[in-house]
Amino acid sequence: MKSQKQLVRHSPDEGLYGDCDRTCFAMILNLDAADVPHWYSDGGGSGGDAIKRGWLAGRGLTTASWPIPGDVPLEQIIAQACASAPD
Repeated sequence: MKSQKQLVRHSPDEGLYGDCDRTCFAMILNLDAADVPHWYSDGGGSGGDAIKRGWLAGRGLTTASWPIPGDVPLEQIIAQACASAPD
């Protein structure tokens, strides 16, 4: 994994929308953040989620997320995650 810092700091008042999300994907995929689209560069108004899904699909990847209430014990979260993706 390639450790790096985000290229764009989040400052909506200045018209800047942080790129921590793309930087995380870049790190996990061992890429430079500059080589990953900044899908939320306008704050998400241009369909950032669709841009991200398309970019990932082009690499045979996708994302998955599950909302979890803050009072759920970590052990239960880990057990559910392991049951959902045993490999």
